[in-house]
Amino acid sequence: MSEEELPGRLAWVAALVQSTYFLPCPNHANAGSVGDKLLTNLFCLSTQSSLCSACASKREPDDVLQVRRSSYHNVVRVQDVSKMMDVSGIQTYVINSARVVFLSERPRPKGKGASAHGGGPVAAKARHSACHHCNRMLQTDMSLYCSIACKLAAGGSMAP
Repeated sequence: MSEEELPGRLAWVAALVQSTYFLPCPNHANAGSVGDKLLTNLFCLSTQSSLCSACASKREPDDVLQVRRSSYHNVVRVQDVSKMMDVSGIQTYVINSARVVFLSERPRPKGKGASAHGGGPVAAKARHSACHHCNRMLQTDMSLYCSIACKLAAGGSMAP
C-alpha cells in the first residue's frame, strides 16, 4: 500500500514522516528566554502537522504523538504509535529503555567497502536481511523495513 493508497484514517502517516521537527514553534517563537524556545517535537494527527507542547496542550492527548531524537534522527516509541498504525516488520531499537522505530529512511553507513546499497558483496552475504525498500542492512531476519517511511514507500500494510 503506497502513500497514495492509504485509507483516510491513516492519511496522517505520510505527514508524520514528512514533517520537520525540533525547530522553534512559529506560534511561540517569542515565548521564554532564548534558551527556552518551544520546539516542535509533537505531531498532531488531526491537523497532520508538527507542533510544540504549548500548541499541543489545546489538543486531545490521543490526537498527539511525541517525536523523539536519537543520533539526530527522528523516532517514535512503538508503545505510542502501535495503537494507531501497524509497525510490525519495522526494525526496532531500544533507546533510553524504550523500544522505538525510525520515521525516515536511515542513512547507509559510510566506510571502507560500503556501496550505495549498504555494503559490498562480502557484507551482503554476511547480513541477516535488508530493508525491502532502501536495502539498508537490518539487525534481524524478522525485520523487513528500516523505518516507517520505507514500509510506507514499499507498500506495506499500515492498518493497526
